[in-house]
Amino acid sequence: MSKDNDYALMVVIPKQGPNAESTNDLVHDLRDYHKDAQDKYGFKTEISGQSVINIDMSKKLNEAIPLFATVIVVLAFFLLMIVFRSILIPLKAVLGFVLSLMATLGFTTFVMQDGFMKGLFGIETTGPMLAFLPVITIGILFA
Repeated sequence: MSKDNDYALMVVIPKQGPNAESTNDLVHDLRDYHKDAQDKYGFKTEISGQSVINIDMSKKLNEAIPLFATVIVVLAFFLLMIVFRSILIPLKAVLGFVLSLMATLGFTTFVMQDGFMKGLFGIETTGPMLAFLPVITIGILFA
């Protein structure tokens, strides 16, 4: 509590790590309670921390990825269409890019997140993928 009794700080430590589903549920529960408390009691609350930042960043990136990928594919198609003066060649190139992207992200999820064949690749622990991995993958596959 602050000296003038205007502010209070509460620290909530989850039982599991920042990538655990229970931590994600805890953050959502705290946010629900936070909204109810503001409406009911009229005080302002803020929620912060590494877990909250990770959840918010993942949400924003997941919302932006479809638009990002669409812009990349459409621009590539039009640039290739101008260079090759054809529709078939850019269409095949864009289709190959989209299929490569889907295969790469699918296999990465299959191994890293779901844990299949992790022994084959020497992976000891599995967990959620980094939120910005699709953006990096699009850049690597397209460059």
